[in-house]
Amino acid sequence: MNIEISNEKSVGEVQKEFRTAFPFLKIEFFKKNGAGLRNGMQTIPDKTTIGMIRAARASDSVDIDPARRVGEVEADFLKKLGLLVRIFRKSGNMWIETTLTDNWSLRRQNHEGEQMS
Repeated sequence: MNIEISNEKSVGEVQKEFRTAFPFLKIEFFKKNGAGLRNGMQTIPDKTTIGMIRAARASDSVDIDPARRVGEVEADFLKKLGLLVRIFRKSGNMWIETTLTDNWSLRRQNHEGEQMS
């Protein structure tokens, strides 16, 4: 499955498409900011359009096939679109960043989130 990314699409629309495919995962968009949160990164609000946060102007897509590893998907957003994203997994009533398990597939991450919820 691919998520089409265009400058007119909002961050929230991309997040919704991702959550539809993987209900126990979420994707967050960040911008680097020396004074921001999370080691200089600040969350981008969901109403922000993609065109407002990236320099590239062409539309593109990102492959979110369930067999792909989280790290690969995050790298594609950055390399293809210039967008800094992180994927989180549901764990009870919390969301945890998948940094330590970036080598797991989206399918496995989603399954683990389902088991923990």
